[in-house]
Amino acid sequence: ITSASAIIFRENKILVVHIDNKKRKTWDIPGGHLENNESSKEALKREVCEEARVNIKLLGYLESDAYRKKSYIAIFTANTKKLYFFKSSHESTDRNFFLTTEFIKKYNGNKSLMKFLIQIAKDKV
Repeated sequence: ITSASAIIFRENKILVVHIDNKKRKTWDIPGGHLENNESSKEALKREVCEEARVNIKLLGYLESDAYRKKSYIAIFTANTKKLYFFKSSHESTDRNFFLTTEFIKKYNGNKSLMKFLIQIAKDKV
């Protein structure tokens, strides 16, 4: 596992961050790469706090998926525990909570895979 992401719920909405950098410009679920000696859970909690300024409570592991054939991403589900003041940074330019349909419209990745993961996550909540 080289990265970790999560579908994070607050009430009936999903936490998403807006990424706007040289590589991509999209709304996405928060997550990122593991650093030295980090577990996927530790990396996820750190990345969510860096990108979205949110503390989370992990609820479960969804699956691992190959990402661009170079790395593997662990995908979890979680709830928000605490929201902190958000300020745009190099990590993300915005944070929001969207209904699934709103998020999928704005998502630039594999929409059918994301819908599937969201449904699995909802079933675990």
